[in-house]
Amino acid sequence: MSKLVPRKKILIVTHNQFGYHIDYLKYATYLTKKYDIAFFCWDYNLEKHTVDDVDIVYVPRCGNILYRNYKFIIEIIKVIRRNNFGLIFMNYFNGCSLVRILLLGSKKLFHLDIRTGSVREKKWKRTIENTFIKYETLFFSSKSVISEGLKRSLGLPKNTVIVPLGANLIPVKIKEFSHFNLLYVGTFYNRNIHQTIEGISKFLKKNTRIQVCFNIIGNGDKITESIIKRAIEEYKLEKVVILKGYVTHNKLVSFLQEAHVGISYIPITEYFQYQPATKTYEYLLAGLPVLATKTHENQRIINLSNGVIINDDSDSFAAGLEKLITNYNQFDSRVIQNSAKEFEWHTIVDCMDKKIINKILK
Repeated sequence: MSKLVPRKKILIVTHNQFGYHIDYLKYATYLTKKYDIAFFCWDYNLEKHTVDDVDIVYVPRCGNILYRNYKFIIEIIKVIRRNNFGLIFMNYFNGCSLVRILLLGSKKLFHLDIRTGSVREKKWKRTIENTFIKYETLFFSSKSVISEGLKRSLGLPKNTVIVPLGANLIPVKIKEFSHFNLLYVGTFYNRNIHQTIEGISKFLKKNTRIQVCFNIIGNGDKITESIIKRAIEEYKLEKVVILKGYVTHNKLVSFLQEAHVGISYIPITEYFQYQPATKTYEYLLAGLPVLATKTHENQRIINLSNGVIINDDSDSFAAGLEKLITNYNQFDSRVIQNSAKEFEWHTIVDCMDKKIINKILK
C-alpha cells in the first residue's frame, strides 16, 4: 500500500487583515486545495472573515508605528521558527527584508510578491519609496509583481514573475432597462470621483430622455468622501448618485449583476499607469461593458468589444458615457466575459502555483 504524501505548508504574510485584500484572500482560498495554508496579518479590528482550512494568525496593531512594526516582524519570525513551513509567501511591506535578514542562517524558502509601487503624488516621494522597494527585493531570490509595466518601472530582474489581478466569473442576469445602472467599485482616495459626478450632470443635460442611476461603492478618508458628497449636492443629483460606502466582497455580486455599465475611473498619472485595477476585471467577468480611463493597464484589456476608453475629465466622461449607451446593444455579455477569461482567479492561482510555488517546493 502506498503511503500518503504529507501536504506541504505555506505561510502567507501580509499587512492586510484577512479577507480585506482580495488577491490574498483568493490565494489562500485556492491554494488550500493542494497545500496547508497559514495566514499571518494585522488585526485592524474589522469584521473577521474565515476560509475553511486556513489557519489565521492575527497581530494586534497597538503602540506607535515603530513599536507595532517591530512587533509584527518579531512575531513573524516566531511563527516561522515554530513551524515547518516549506515556503513563506510574503506580500511586500516596508521593512519586509528584515525578516529575510534575521533568518539568513535558516534554510527557509521565501517568495516576495509586489502588488503596488508607490502612488504618492509628489515625484520625489515616489522615487524614494520605489528605490526602497527595489532595494528590499535584493534579499529575495524569488519575486513576483502585478504587471509588466510595474516590473520595468521598478527595474526588477527578468526572472520576476507576473501575477496579475483577477476576479470571479459572475453569472449574467437578464436586466430591466427602465434606466441605465452605472457602478463604481473601489477606493475614493486620490481617484477624483467627483469628476464622474460632474460628468453625469453634463450627460443628463444633453440626454434628457435617458435615465441613469450611479451606485458608488467604496470608501476613502473624510476629505475625499466630503468632496464626493458636495459634488452630489452641487449638481442636485441626490436621486441619481447613490453613495453606498464600503460593501463586503461577498455582497458585491448582486450589485454587479444589476449593473449595466462598470466605471473604472483612474487618474491618468505616471504612478497609476502600470497599476491595474481590480474593478476593471470584476466588471468584465460580470459581462459589463466598461467606461475606463486610458491608463496603460486599462488600454491593455479594454477594446471596442468590451468598453469605451476616455480621458480623466468630466467632459470626456460625459462623451464616453453617451457613446457607450448609444451603442449599448452592440455589446454582448458573453463576448465581454470571454475577453477576460484568463483573469479568473482559479486560472491565476493555478499559474502562480506552477510558475512559482511548485518550482520552489519541488
